[in-house]
Amino acid sequence: MPQREGYQNVVNLVVSLCLTYTLCIACVRVWIRKSAYGLDDVVVAVATLVTLSSTASSYAALAEGFGLPWPALQQSNKIPALDEVLYLTSAISR
Repeated sequence: MPQREGYQNVVNLVVSLCLTYTLCIACVRVWIRKSAYGLDDVVVAVATLVTLSSTASSYAALAEGFGLPWPALQQSNKIPALDEVLYLTSAISR
């Protein structure tokens, strides 16, 4: 893992752990249920898709500078792009 200043490594670790947990639980649920799917499985599938889209937007925010110290973020001029990505993240989670 490359060394980064600020909290980027921590955010990357947390997002990756959440993604791993989500995918493992989804795979175990599919394996246990096999062909006995019901309405609750549709709800879980939709929730998993929302979680995956939130994870994708978190990775996109990391690429745009999420987790950088404020002075470094100001110097990089990435605030408008980061603002747009974080707005999409908040819209997804509503």
